[in-house]
Amino acid sequence: LYVPCLATIAVLYKETQSWKWTGFSIGLSLSLAYSLALMVTWFGGAFI
Repeated sequence: LYVPCLATIAVLYKETQSWKWTGFSIGLSLSLAYSLALMVTWFGGAFI
């Protein structure tokens, strides 16, 4: 769960021909990673 490397982003843009979908993919990855990190922190804090 991280932002892919620049080469992966370039290939994603080349495949979709859209900065909207490329940005959506990056944003989704960051949002998912941040959400999971928050949940681990909250639930981990509840048990420790």
